[in-house]
Amino acid sequence: MAQIDLTKKFPQMTSIKSPPPLARINGIGTGVYGRRDHDPETNTYVTTLCISVLFVPILCLRAYRVAPAQRGWYFLGREPLSGLARGWNVVLLAAALLIFGGVRYDTYTSSPAYKAKRQMAEAHKLADGGHLSGAAKIYQTLALAGEEQAANATAAIKGLMDAQCLQAPLAESAGVFSDVAQVARRRGAIPVTEVVDKGMKLVTERGDSDPRGGIAMLDAVRPLVIDTRPIDAVRLSLLRKWAAADPANLDVIVPLASLLSQQGQFDEAKKLLLPRKDALTEGEGARVLGTVLARTGDFDGAYALLWPYVKSRLDALHAAEQNSQGVAERLWQRELKLLNDEKGPRDFYEKYKAANADEQRGLVREYVNGRLKNDPEFTSAQEALERETEVVPVALELGMVMLQRAQGQTNPATRKDQLVSAEQVFLAIGGIAGQTAEYRISLGQVYYWLGKQADGRKLFDDFLAAGGRNYGDVLKIAIRLRQLGALPEARAMGEEAYSKTSKPEEQNEAATFRSLCSKDLDDQIAWLRKASSSEPWVKATLAKALGDKAYEEGREAEAGRQFRTAIDAYAAMPRTANTVNDTALAYFSVFLATGDRAALDRSDDYFQQAVALQPSDPVLLYNAGVTLLGGALADIIGADIDLRALHDSGSFSLLAYLYNDQASHDVYARRVKEHPGMARALSYLEKVTVLSPKSGQAFAAIDALHEFTRDDAALHTLEMRIKAADIDTADQLASVKDHLSGVKDQQSIAGLTTALKRAEDQSNILRAKGGRTAAVAIANQSALILALDAFTGTGDLDKAVELAEEARKLCPSTATTSTLIGTYILHASKDLRHADPDFDAFCAKYGRSVGMGELVPIIAGARGPFQKKVLDSPQFKKALDLIKEENRSYPDSPTSFEWAMLISADPAEAEKVAQGLRKNPRRLVEQSIDTLLHPASADVALQGYWLMQALGKPDDGRQILRKVADMGIPLPPVRQN
Repeated sequence: MAQIDLTKKFPQMTSIKSPPPLARINGIGTGVYGRRDHDPETNTYVTTLCISVLFVPILCLRAYRVAPAQRGWYFLGREPLSGLARGWNVVLLAAALLIFGGVRYDTYTSSPAYKAKRQMAEAHKLADGGHLSGAAKIYQTLALAGEEQAANATAAIKGLMDAQCLQAPLAESAGVFSDVAQVARRRGAIPVTEVVDKGMKLVTERGDSDPRGGIAMLDAVRPLVIDTRPIDAVRLSLLRKWAAADPANLDVIVPLASLLSQQGQFDEAKKLLLPRKDALTEGEGARVLGTVLARTGDFDGAYALLWPYVKSRLDALHAAEQNSQGVAERLWQRELKLLNDEKGPRDFYEKYKAANADEQRGLVREYVNGRLKNDPEFTSAQEALERETEVVPVALELGMVMLQRAQGQTNPATRKDQLVSAEQVFLAIGGIAGQTAEYRISLGQVYYWLGKQADGRKLFDDFLAAGGRNYGDVLKIAIRLRQLGALPEARAMGEEAYSKTSKPEEQNEAATFRSLCSKDLDDQIAWLRKASSSEPWVKATLAKALGDKAYEEGREAEAGRQFRTAIDAYAAMPRTANTVNDTALAYFSVFLATGDRAALDRSDDYFQQAVALQPSDPVLLYNAGVTLLGGALADIIGADIDLRALHDSGSFSLLAYLYNDQASHDVYARRVKEHPGMARALSYLEKVTVLSPKSGQAFAAIDALHEFTRDDAALHTLEMRIKAADIDTADQLASVKDHLSGVKDQQSIAGLTTALKRAEDQSNILRAKGGRTAAVAIANQSALILALDAFTGTGDLDKAVELAEEARKLCPSTATTSTLIGTYILHASKDLRHADPDFDAFCAKYGRSVGMGELVPIIAGARGPFQKKVLDSPQFKKALDLIKEENRSYPDSPTSFEWAMLISADPAEAEKVAQGLRKNPRRLVEQSIDTLLHPASADVALQGYWLMQALGKPDDGRQILRKVADMGIPLPPVRQN
């Protein structure tokens, strides 16, 4: 072969410098395959270099002429690839491009952006075809997802409301408005008031000709308002019209009866439904009639209707709860797997690698939360759960009915049986059965609800003992105790749990829980800082707490920044009852800091959304209840006081600026009773008193309502329930002891100084406007001067009196008169303290425990060295003149404080007050409730002592004082009859 000229023999062959690389590992690499164009003379042939996978040739690279060697080949030169090899390469490349294109296309069509566009196109098609409600449902889903097409979907659904709904049937438009309402509530992209106004306009224009459609529209917008009276008035008219045309149709009879029962017209509601009782089965009619029977005292009839209704729906609720939890867990694991498989965004991994272990956990949770928040499957499961939770308030109502039925039994055996029935109802709400540890804990909680607190506590203690009080068990019981309102116990157990573990995740869990049981803002911030700073909820809640602290210290700009940070952080989390509630709290802080009415409206709405998501949580129920109460009072106050300018919500104290005598008070008492927001608020708060019996908050809110409306029967019932609840007042006593020790004086002084500066600025702005709003601001400034003076002794009380007199001149009312009376009394005490060292020493000894406002009447009423000085004080005499004026304005509502002020100064007038007190047994009930709610309060004790003195029961009065003194609270010597 050496004598043969290869270049001539093989003209297509080109020379090579070295043989090609031949290397395969586990069958993957390059190798030569095949033989063609064999030349016998040279004993050579052409073979092809290929890329192989598992020894199978995949791609042809080059062809070589080779001669066999003892081991391998001699590579003589390079030959052209054969036509077959080139064809194979073309086919392979085309296939690769096709596969790549297919993958890219599949990735594109499965992307959120593509899917959102397709959904938008489908919705547009539905809208063009007149299927507005179907289109609106798609738009709503996209708008709430908050990602691709969210802005376009929001604009599109608003367009349906503004345009197509003007011509569409009312029933079809109602579906649109229902979805628009969700976008308005949950995203805030459309003003709630706009949705309500446009819906009401359509009903006004076309409701008479289409009552059924009009009612559907009203039902769509009703959840957006607090004062439902205007909507309910129209709805009642349409329901009556529809019922008159179709009197046998339960589809109209049941809603009509439901609305009547909500308005307290139980007899008419019963008249509609009772004849149709057998046809109601387990539907809404059974719920309405059962509720009516319960409210009218027929507990047996109520139970017979409500239990079947509740039982079947609770089963559906628990199934929805399990599904929601399962979906959340599955999606969480899915997102974690994607992250572990390096399929997350690049910037996430860059941050993750640069973070420490704690920060890495927070990054993962934050990322997965964001993914879950907008996941259609997650939001769908949440919406399904929210629909099913509508049964929970009914179940709680039933449990309360059963409890009342049992408590009314005189036969012990019957009472026991009916308590067992109530127990079964309450346990069914939790959906827990069987003799598991979780069941025993839930049973212990239910025992508290039933008033069997000792039995409940024993179950808790037995559970803890069985597990050796380990970390997990202690935290479980702490959580239950917080729900029950036993906050001091829950706080202590939260700290115990924290001390029992060294695992970072468990410490974070315990610290987070402990922050929920905080004694004050500083305590909350301290425990949040012990929790993991990288946890999204901790970061958000700490921002909110720091915002509250900044506002308290007068740093408004910093407060606003922190509040917005918190709101944005909560918005990035999945929508749960807790995140919605926390968002509401943040918006309320924004309102207090800025007076932004829109922030208050959003706060109100978010609180009610939280309850809708978790209707058995007492914390959420309380927040929603007091918010509704404040909203209803704000609505009653109306334009008389500019609450926005005052950065305040409605309250009974503000309502007192609107009346000045018994007659005008009674007008507002009727308005309060008739306001539908009050009934809704009371419904929430009543449930809290059962679910959280150890807390006095809900009891106090209900007491304020019944005292204002002077509902004697309701107050008597409330007194009995508070006695049975045995509320936990340990925090109150601790707070009093802290005040007596002065340990928090500097903190109080700083807070009051900031508040006074803010009040002074507010007064200066509002004074030019005059009227009630200015009077509120000026009276508040006066009160803050007095409060700060109690700590520093440096307050300008002449200015305080001047401000109080100015407020009363601007707005003669019960509130401004009360402020002025207190200012005169404190001014008198300060004058005397400056003039008499002995009097000053006496006040220094008792003023902190009793308060100068109560100490001066004690001195005036008791024979002693200081009595004449007080009675001769010009400022004290001015206070007496106002008190006498108040007595004439409220002849049927005297107070024991007035008696104490007058007993030595004007005995004849004091006797008139005593006669009024003897004729008014409600005062005894009110005093009893105040004592039960505030047993460590020296002020309340003195009110009770004076009441008993005026009623001729001095021993009872002394016993009241003795109980407070036994707690270690110093009390001055008092008048003895």
